[in-house]
Parts: sequence; structure tokens; C-alpha cells
Amino acid sequence: MVHLKQPQLSGLGRNAAAPGDVMVRLATHAAGRHGLTMRKGQLPDAVAEALLTHGGSDSAVLLHGRRVSSAMRRRIAEHPDPAIRDAYADFVRSMVERGVPMGIEALVEAYGRPPAELAAGSDPKLRAMVAETWRDRPMAVQVALLDDPDPGVRGAATRTEQPGVPPEHYERCLADPAVQANVALRLPLTPEQFDQLLTTGDTTVLRAVAANPHLTAGMVARLQNSPDPSVRIAVAYSRHVTPETRDRLLALVEAEDAAGSIDANVALRWSPYEPRWLRDAPLAERLTYLDCPHAAGG
Repeated sequence: MVHLKQPQLSGLGRNAAAPGDVMVRLATHAAGRHGLTMRKGQLPDAVAEALLTHGGSDSAVLLHGRRVSSAMRRRIAEHPDPAIRDAYADFVRSMVERGVPMGIEALVEAYGRPPAELAAGSDPKLRAMVAETWRDRPMAVQVALLDDPDPGVRGAATRTEQPGVPPEHYERCLADPAVQANVALRLPLTPEQFDQLLTTGDTTVLRAVAANPHLTAGMVARLQNSPDPSVRIAVAYSRHVTPETRDRLLALVEAEDAAGSIDANVALRWSPYEPRWLRDAPLAERLTYLDCPHAAGG
């Protein structure tokens, strides 16, 4: 990405070989500042100071963490202008308010509190952001997030595979609309739980169930006649279907696509489903699929 009005100055600012005095001069130009703030690695203190002088709070937003020295971080933290002093923290907080993903390091730096305290804070949007980005959190913190009164926080806590859901929370999570689809995608399901999820009639939940790698052959068989082409695509990629069934299911979705079905088109071209189980299969078994006519992403 370059500055459209003055791409040369922007490019020079990104040039790793540009000497310090040139970078200081570039900081006086908007296009130069654009390039400098996109450079990789730590900026020299003199360059960071020039950016603050000429770019103000707009530049200060990008001068944080490893981008600047510890001395410059202190300089910014003690700056007499609150717009500069608080630029990065205000930016992160505004992103949290808007639900824009921010890394856990950014949250810690902006709020000045350790992750566990942020996860227990009063703002549900902040708790949800922590749940979304602090992937290696302790299970005690995860349990508290799973019990959170805000459904958005509970949903964020189960959006990724790690740190997971303890077995004693399976039943309640599978019954919670806020997390139902997230956990239906990953948890081993009993026949009773499988039946309960099918009765929800929720498209997102049914698609998650169809992609669950722990389904039994009987469960997969019950999904084969689903009216949803995405569910049938997921079933077609299951380890439990025969090549003939796979061919039939995929051919059916392709025919629906040819007839103008948008759902079938999306299922064929944008579906996240793929035969992940094949990656762990013995080499001899994987080799049997070399001549398979169906291609899957991944």
C-alpha cells in the first residue's frame, strides 16, 4: 500500500536502507510519515520524535510496543499533550467498542491491566475481546467466561478450539443458543445430544453438526437427505460415506447449482468443509484417494 498522491515519498519511508537523517526529513511530509509508519522493526528515537512533532496524535497511534524504544515509550506516556499521550489507548478502546479484533498484547498495553483482570472487567465488549484473542488462557478463566451473563462473551469464549470446554459444561453449552453452534462443531455428541441439536432447526447449528469430526456413521447417514446443500457437502466429505454416496451427494448439489440455486453455489465454492480426517489417515489409505474426481480445499 502506498500514498497515492506522493508514492515516491511513501516508498522511501518504507525503504529499510533509508538513513536516519533522511527519515527525519521524511517525517515532515504526510506521504513520508505514511511510509515510515509502515516500516518493519523499531524506529530510531529521533525518527519517532519527528513523527510526533509533525504527525501528532495520528502518528502517535502507531508508536507503541516494539515499534519504539522503552525510552520513547516513556516519553510518549509522559507527553504533556493528552491527545498524543493517550492516542494508542484511545484507538484500542474505540476498536473494542466497535468489536474490531485486537490482540491480547494490545489490550494489555492499552488498558494497563493483566489479561485475567481484563477477562473479569465490567465491560462485556472488553471481556468478549479478551475471550476472542487470549487463546492460551487458563481453564479457570475459561470457565468464568463460559458462565458469563453476556451471551456475546460466552460466544466469543467458544469460537475457537482452544482452550476448549470442560466435560462438565458440555450439556449446558449444547443447550445455550449463544454457543450452541460453536460447540456443536467440536464436541463428541451422544445420540441424545445429536437428536436435540437436529430439533433446533437452526441452519447454523445444523451445519456445525454436519462438520463435527466425531459423528458416528449412523449420525452421518441421518444427515444425507438434508435439504441444505451445505450440510450435504459436509456429509460428502465424511469418512463414513462410501465413494458412491459421495458422488451422489456432490452431483446433487452440482445439479442444484446448475439450476440456479444460490445456496448450492455457495456450498460448492465457499464451503469451509473438507476431509480433515484424511490428513491423519495412514499413507496407504491416503494414496487410494489420488484418483478421486473431487477436489477439496486445504
